[in-house]
Amino acid sequence: MKEFRILSPSGILGYGFPEESFRRGVEMRPDLIACDGGSTDPGPYYLGSGQPFTNETAVERDLRLMLDAAMELHIPLIVGTAGGSGADVHVAREVGIVQRIAAEKGYSFKMAVISAQFDKEFLKNELAADRIRPLGPVSPLTEKDIDDSTVIVAQMGIEPIMEALKEGAQVIFCGRCYDPAAFAAPAILAGYDRALAVHLGKILECAAICAVPGSACDCVFGCLGEDFFTVEPLNPTRKCTPLSVSAHTLYEKSDPCLLPGPGGTLDLRECIFEAEGDRRTRVMGSRFIPDEKRTVKLEGARLTGYRTISVCGNRDVLFIRELDTILADVKRITEKNFSAQDFRYELSFIVYGRDGVMGPLEPVPSPEGHEVGIVIDAVADTQEHADAVCAVARSTMLHYGYKGRIATAGNLAFPFSPSDFKAGAVYTFSVYHLLESDDPASLFPRRYLFFENGKEVSEQEYIPTDYFSVTGTKMLNPDPFGMVKDDTDAGTDRKDADEENCEAVGNVQEKNESARISVSEYRLRDIASVIRTKNSGPYELTMDIMFKEEELYRRAEAANIINAPLIARLYHIPEDEVLKIVYFPKAKAIKTTIVRPIASGALGERDVYGAQQHAPLMDLVVKM
Repeated sequence: MKEFRILSPSGILGYGFPEESFRRGVEMRPDLIACDGGSTDPGPYYLGSGQPFTNETAVERDLRLMLDAAMELHIPLIVGTAGGSGADVHVAREVGIVQRIAAEKGYSFKMAVISAQFDKEFLKNELAADRIRPLGPVSPLTEKDIDDSTVIVAQMGIEPIMEALKEGAQVIFCGRCYDPAAFAAPAILAGYDRALAVHLGKILECAAICAVPGSACDCVFGCLGEDFFTVEPLNPTRKCTPLSVSAHTLYEKSDPCLLPGPGGTLDLRECIFEAEGDRRTRVMGSRFIPDEKRTVKLEGARLTGYRTISVCGNRDVLFIRELDTILADVKRITEKNFSAQDFRYELSFIVYGRDGVMGPLEPVPSPEGHEVGIVIDAVADTQEHADAVCAVARSTMLHYGYKGRIATAGNLAFPFSPSDFKAGAVYTFSVYHLLESDDPASLFPRRYLFFENGKEVSEQEYIPTDYFSVTGTKMLNPDPFGMVKDDTDAGTDRKDADEENCEAVGNVQEKNESARISVSEYRLRDIASVIRTKNSGPYELTMDIMFKEEELYRRAEAANIINAPLIARLYHIPEDEVLKIVYFPKAKAIKTTIVRPIASGALGERDVYGAQQHAPLMDLVVKM
């Protein structure tokens, strides 16, 4: 079996990528161009509001390059979770961009648009039939949750994409989609191993984040064989090493060994990561465990109110010393002001320099600097009420007479005029559950658009190309996408790319060095190459520690340096909220997952992506 070749341009459509890297990938004659379009990472606002997460101009720039290449090579172009959240309105924007490009360029192709948005009455019937259950630390779903949600989508797997390919679509835009599905579905349809295809898709969907230095804004190339796959970056300043690729397996996942998804679980316990030269890595041993009951993940968001904020600061040591008392009194006075009013609101303060980033997880909640930044955050049932609450809280704090006050002109420094900003609608996740289904493909309806020389035509007027001709669901061409190519077709041009295009994100440094504090004690940030945190869905936070040396990792594992009591103590959480700790030797890493104290994007949130919760680990001193 010859290799199936996949070009992944970017971590999210619209993030951008260097044209030099992309052109190298095109010259290597891929069988597929695929790109992920979004996730729950930016929080519930985009799903609930229907606003796209990505910028339209940036998306169009990326799509022009990708569609040009797909037409040039006569290969499929597939985008998952279009528009950022994958609701119908998000997909529609991307489809409109494709229509403009097709008309301008005069392209001819069949396009599939796969919806992932669900009818509420259907979900109520499924709920009544006991086919919906919670996913993670959430409450059971209720009819009210369904009714209150502005939109509910589900994560499609590979089946709807495979059906669209069978029906002759060359360009496919998916609503909410399992991240690897856009990459894996064509390969699985072509006969390649499901486990390897899905595992490769999990790596490619983040583009060059799996490289050193890593970036979501650069291209990566994957080749799938009968019992292996390889990954390599398309920018010569980057490398895909066994460590960087295996380390990426941990990224955003609660367990690096068992990765659940639509249809089953990817089992990576027997995976082998080997170097091929100094820039490419080969992976073998991935396995797939089918689920006994098929499920898809539901995601929904509901409106919780409207927000007004005021950003200010203080550089008075006497004010900072009395800060806790001041904030408590401002809350009390504001509440008294509105006690006769019949509306609901939430007033909170985010104090930078104290606990602005970590909130309830902060181990050192007392201000230690010479100044603090304060965000006054008012959320109410209407925008007018939020404006009023913010205004009262801001003016009260500005002129509050705290103990020892000698600066009587005003307590706050405002960087902007006006000082208060209407932030608009606020959403929270309302549905995060699993729906059982014996036929997942039937849950995601497909519709088709047909283009002839750039003009949108009816199905009867459309003339299929040789590459995508089908009769019903049976392909006329046994190799309909030109998928199987000889390796000698690959281009070898590897010109240097501009280093300014190389954004170092999530670097995995591989240095054989450590910094010993004493005979038996080490400071964690001195012996780790990576210490990071990230969301694992909206309700969990995952932490990764990767060691610089194999010997250090082995000693850490033997000493069990990261354990539930330690994490509970560091982050001020109950021990039963430490969900999982996994020692992962393939990446010389320890993975920990905890319950998020506040769901991503909910009221009181401090870190929507969960990317800045690692500080308590950095100065941890461990014995081993």
